[in-house]
Amino acid sequence: QAPLHTSAVAQVLRTAEQTHYFNCPYQLDGEMEQAADADEVRATARVGDVLLVATDGVLDNLFDSALQMEVARRVPQLQAADEAAAREAVDALAAAIGEAAAATGAREDEEGLPTPFAAAAAQEGYTFHGGKRDDVAVLAGVVRAGPPPAGLRRRLGNLEYVDSY
Repeated sequence: QAPLHTSAVAQVLRTAEQTHYFNCPYQLDGEMEQAADADEVRATARVGDVLLVATDGVLDNLFDSALQMEVARRVPQLQAADEAAAREAVDALAAAIGEAAAATGAREDEEGLPTPFAAAAAQEGYTFHGGKRDDVAVLAGVVRAGPPPAGLRRRLGNLEYVDSY
């Protein structure tokens, strides 16, 4: 197991969940909610920052501390000077988080298994045990110095790109 680099890992920003009520999240499907209903978040990222975007299937099953541990295990690889090695580490990070969330979700009804969803249910007065099966999707990225590769620049679309800060 790789050494942890916890001193280099700190959660800086986490968006708030958007729900109608407990266990009824916004669904940006074009029927009930539109993209304009989603929160807009702006933040300044620095070289070396790790960005994670995940569905509720991840965030209902894994505590933020577990996500930070997955990042901490991979800090040297994520910050590798070699672009291909860093990209491979980012892919491995997203896969590991997705697999951990799916594995926890598959443990539904397991008493004693702490999950963020079970904790939220308890705050609302409900009893829930174990993991919560749900769709799992994770996007991961690392901020690197310099312009993005040409292929990525085309895919960024409307995202802002600032080459200095």
